[in-house]
Amino acid sequence: YHHTYMEERYVMDCIREGNVEEINERASGLFEKAGILSKKHFNNQRNLAIVTTTMATREAIAGGVAPADAYRLSDYLINQIDQCQTMEEMIELNRRSIYKFTKLVADTRKTRNFSSYTEQCKDYISQNYHHKIYLEDIAEAIGISQGHLSRIFRRFLGCSVYEYVTMYRISRAREL
Repeated sequence: YHHTYMEERYVMDCIREGNVEEINERASGLFEKAGILSKKHFNNQRNLAIVTTTMATREAIAGGVAPADAYRLSDYLINQIDQCQTMEEMIELNRRSIYKFTKLVADTRKTRNFSSYTEQCKDYISQNYHHKIYLEDIAEAIGISQGHLSRIFRRFLGCSVYEYVTMYRISRAREL
């Protein structure tokens, strides 16, 4: 038996949302139903831990963690995985890694002033308004996901990024 995609998404959503209250419970079901990535049990656990860390890294970035911070934690955990000597260590580290990424998202959301993202986005638009602007380019330049950028931009400015681009271009045209 292998866990379903929806079960996996349930855990990944928890990481992306920084839901530290539920992550351990959600993840335990995933670990119990994980696929077989090697016939050797120890290698299977190592592979699962690396895959889990990689996926959790991406979800943390989507949740608002700076890519550099997420990759730093990922590198650290993968090196820890490489140091594990027993299956128990590997399993425990895998569980802790999911929690660490979830906590990183939660802490980032508490401490980061999300309005700074909107300011960075507005700055990008002011520098590039005369070119075709894509949401994915802005998000990449800022270091957050497109969906996250869209949500916080609308929350702080009351309009979408594209509506703002249009208003900015009209404003610049009036000035000229």
